[in-house]
Amino acid sequence: MKEGIVLRRISYEETSFILTILSKDAFESVIVKGAKKKNSMKLGISEPLTNIEYVTSKNIKMPTLIEGVVLNNYSGIKNDLYKFYIASVILEYAVSIKESDIDTDKLYNLVSLSLDRIDKSIDDVEIYLFRFETILLGLLGVSLDYEHILENYNESEELIDSLINIMNKESDYDSYKLRLFFKNYYERELGITLKSKKLYFDLFER
Repeated sequence: MKEGIVLRRISYEETSFILTILSKDAFESVIVKGAKKKNSMKLGISEPLTNIEYVTSKNIKMPTLIEGVVLNNYSGIKNDLYKFYIASVILEYAVSIKESDIDTDKLYNLVSLSLDRIDKSIDDVEIYLFRFETILLGLLGVSLDYEHILENYNESEELIDSLINIMNKESDYDSYKLRLFFKNYYERELGITLKSKKLYFDLFER
């Protein structure tokens, strides 16, 4: 069996879904037949934001999920709107870079670790998103050049201190500055714009 995280699902025909799954080896698109049927045992393993073990057919173009089990449904995230919005940003980041040349083993470990910490944490979980965004840049081959940031983003030294502190696991950081910075940096430097970021920003503006 392979282990993976369901990032996204879309409807397929009347009773099925196509899942986008991130495993240690690759991104994979998989058909789950009959998952929409009433009382289907496959519905649980087809839900986005779920860690599963699964077996697929050997169809190269579009494998079919033959069997699977839920390893972690991240109930702590799904039952908390604040956590859910932040986790949704992480999943969309992963989907947005699936065509890039990235080490999927390292990406899987990063996504898995981030979701586990968000799921179990009783503290403010936004820091796990900031750390995820910083580490993801490194996996994509982009280094945070602090001089470049100061010169081109009109940012303050307080932002640089915040970037350093979150990676040193220190609690002294400016959430507002980091929130805006990562949105702008990913859009300008990598062309990555996330729909989930709008919901995320709306949440913090309330």
